[in-house]
Amino acid sequence: MEQAHSQTDHAQVISCDRSARWQVCHRLQELDICCDCLADGRLRVLANTPVALMQVRSVLQQWSMSRSALVGQLEKCWQCSG
Repeated sequence: MEQAHSQTDHAQVISCDRSARWQVCHRLQELDICCDCLADGRLRVLANTPVALMQVRSVLQQWSMSRSALVGQLEKCWQCSG
């Protein structure tokens, strides 16, 4: 029981588009990131590592940014690595 309490202490509550929150939550769960949808439309996410935080950021960007903005961001990454 104490472990569940400590996980809740480190959880972050995130606002996201209500129409996408179930898909965002499902994708985070696929990535083994604990999350659940709250009754008020927000997500509660438990990301314990820097990698998990980056994955949360990436998933949220996929649902909040336009396709053209995502393409532009990806092209910047390719330029930096090439």
